[in-house]
Amino acid sequence: MAAGYTRTTTTMICEKAGVSRGAMLHHYPKKATLVRAAIEHVYNRRIEEFRVSMAKVPAGENRLAAAIDLLWEAFAEGETFYPSLEFMVAARTDPSIRGDVEALSQNIVEEVESIFRELFRIKEAANPMAALAPRFALIVMDGLALSRLAGTDAGDARVFLEGLKQLSTMIEPDLEKE
Repeated sequence: MAAGYTRTTTTMICEKAGVSRGAMLHHYPKKATLVRAAIEHVYNRRIEEFRVSMAKVPAGENRLAAAIDLLWEAFAEGETFYPSLEFMVAARTDPSIRGDVEALSQNIVEEVESIFRELFRIKEAANPMAALAPRFALIVMDGLALSRLAGTDAGDARVFLEGLKQLSTMIEPDLEKE
């Protein structure tokens, strides 16, 4: 979606997909149906990017730090952050997609939290920070990826990622050891 949400036309979509307008209209009779399918596709791919990245977290020491690096890799090198950002910005002024974007954004948060629970079992008496950690990391990653659009360089991002790793040490005692 290099043209962005507002400038993308159904004609452009047909050309990119290599299908006729008639074929597209057969599957997506209204632009809104096509847009909803595109939003769902992007958000499902984003969840898959997270799952693939987190599957690479090694066993042993420094698992949280490795998870942070891998999560950032999914943001920085993945293909879905900026298209999902386009949809988020568009949803601010387009009520026809707002509900879909909100629901799918919530799905991402829930999936990231679920992946975190799978990777890092939290002890029974865990501190409240352990429960906030996945969402906090996701918000930091969103902010760092967004700041890249404003010219933040990789070195600055690294400083924040190292800070996030330092904060993650606050919850390490509350995680079960493998």
